[in-house]
Amino acid sequence: MSRHSTILGDERLKLAPAHRNEGRVMLGLAIQDGIEPPAELVQDILLEGKSHVIYSGPGLGKTFLMLWLILQVIERGLAVLLYDTENGARIVAERLEQLGANPEQIDELLHYYPFPSLPTTEAGRLAFEVKLELVKPVLVCFDSWINFLASNGLDENAANDIATFASHYLRPARSRGIATLILDHVPHQAKHARGSTRKKDEADCMWSLHSSKPFDRDKIGEVTLRREKDREGWLPSLVAFSIGGNGAGGFVCTKSSRLSEIEEDDGLTPSERTSLEALQRFTATGAKASEWNKEAKKLNVGERSFWNALQSLKRKGHVWQDNKRYFVVAATNCNPTAHTVNAADSNAAATPAPPLKGAGVCSTGDNCACDGCLHGEL
Repeated sequence: MSRHSTILGDERLKLAPAHRNEGRVMLGLAIQDGIEPPAELVQDILLEGKSHVIYSGPGLGKTFLMLWLILQVIERGLAVLLYDTENGARIVAERLEQLGANPEQIDELLHYYPFPSLPTTEAGRLAFEVKLELVKPVLVCFDSWINFLASNGLDENAANDIATFASHYLRPARSRGIATLILDHVPHQAKHARGSTRKKDEADCMWSLHSSKPFDRDKIGEVTLRREKDREGWLPSLVAFSIGGNGAGGFVCTKSSRLSEIEEDDGLTPSERTSLEALQRFTATGAKASEWNKEAKKLNVGERSFWNALQSLKRKGHVWQDNKRYFVVAATNCNPTAHTVNAADSNAAATPAPPLKGAGVCSTGDNCACDGCLHGEL
């Protein structure tokens, strides 16, 4: 190496910013602590900030299912964008009414655009990004893929054309942590989505919709979503819905619970009970999520079942968390960081010292039996 190269390298090091490692994620530390599962926007079907595709043949309920998903989101007070080239305002409004939608909530949170122009131009992309910044949706829906491609003169069989639409409308949403859902069709006699396989490449999650039992406006049947792709490896392989007219002008779309575990007399599912047993093996030391997960696997609790159990056990008050460690809630196992201890004085027996201002409430709740717990007093 020449002296000139050495000097140049030294100068570059001097000029390098102090934050040159900014943005680095310590993957080893994440593995040790336990890798949290992806966040679900709609349980079992949509993941937060990811791109999704649902495809099927005609008349199987894609639009009804999409509207049901939209309602699950806006009922949480979150905004949704819907670009529709298939049905129009009358049909969409009618179907939302049949699904029991709240009209005021719809107008507040659902931003609906029938037969829109979504040009794959720089101006079109910028206008879409402005819309995302103004509305701040958590979900953007497109119905359907072929129509948006055709309106731009794009070929669904050309990988580059699929990538062009995605770069203008799917990726800008994804880069902002906004989920997308695009409906697609299958050609006759086919068992896969239309067009280029690039569609699947652009999707984080892809579902195919199948009819298990025929339905119509007057009869309830069943449809099933079958997972075709899940980049996160988190979603279930099958999700079933009861769907169809209820005979009284309404329309039923209800996710089946047949694939879910049932709570037993103690209020716990089998996976929750077994996961709790696994955590009890760590006694007073508690466990990181990764440690707890490994112990639960020894008791035949699957990855997905474990993370669902972790969240539900916290919610049900059986488990509490201190920093990155988890503990079983018990009368003798109260969170030591949740109390404030006052020094005793000579009259302590007659007049207990008042809790300090801002003292924490014990995270174990009203079942805690430890001395000095402050729940209910703040």
